[in-house]
Amino acid sequence: MAAVTGNRLKDAIIKEHSLHFHKTFMWSDSAAVIQWIRSINVKQPTFVANRVAEKLEISTVDEWHYIAVVKDPADLGTKGISFDDVSRINCIEGLEWLKQPIVSEEDNQHPVE
Repeated sequence: MAAVTGNRLKDAIIKEHSLHFHKTFMWSDSAAVIQWIRSINVKQPTFVANRVAEKLEISTVDEWHYIAVVKDPADLGTKGISFDDVSRINCIEGLEWLKQPIVSEEDNQHPVE
């Protein structure tokens, strides 16, 4: 459901923003979600099929990328890190891994350090 919510948010931002975005990226730390999105021609359970269909109404398969859980900034609050460590993470200028090119379009994965 997080991927559906994120996709809805992306769509709302694009519709309401005056800037034109040339390309968008959707990241999920769920390998299952990425696999479901890539397997649109495979029969899925109804719940999964409906979520994938909604995602693909407002995004494309190639927009979706996998991010390893250890690199996912959305999970910082669950990793037991100290406030000092959180304050050193520069989310304003962008995380370093976001500035790197995607290694392989085939597996749509970001490099692992």
